[in-house]
Amino acid sequence: MSSCQLRPNRVAIGNNEDILTVRALGSGIVVCLYDERSKTGGVAYTLFPDSYARPESAGGRSPKYVDTALEILLEKLEAEGTPRERLWAKIIGGAKIFQFAEKLESENIGKRNIEAARRWLQEREIPIKAEDTGDSFGRTVRFQMETGIAEIRAVNNYVYCL
Repeated sequence: MSSCQLRPNRVAIGNNEDILTVRALGSGIVVCLYDERSKTGGVAYTLFPDSYARPESAGGRSPKYVDTALEILLEKLEAEGTPRERLWAKIIGGAKIFQFAEKLESENIGKRNIEAARRWLQEREIPIKAEDTGDSFGRTVRFQMETGIAEIRAVNNYVYCL
């Protein structure tokens, strides 16, 4: 078994007994893609919704944006032989942590991250199996390749599975 802890703006894949972990997830978002048959999956941990909204990012693909991070993750999984048709997704995060700075709904980066992930998955016909999004608290996520279960620990140490 190997364990990988992702920092923001990273993408990782694993299989079998691997565990991919994200700590201190706030308004950023984690999207887990998984193939039950091969027990192969991956995680994209990203902070911003759309690369096209940022002119400075036009020259390259950065995993700090939902759209580009998910493209990178999908490419990595397909390169490992995982067909897109067998993948499903789980979306976690997108909290509204800084409520004082997000008085306008348009400034709610967490909500915009969630919407961007849903849109990207829908456009590629990847079903969303489960979500734990929004609210106003941080999370730690442990995505287990053996089972496809995402274990979530909230700030109050409440642990639940998705």
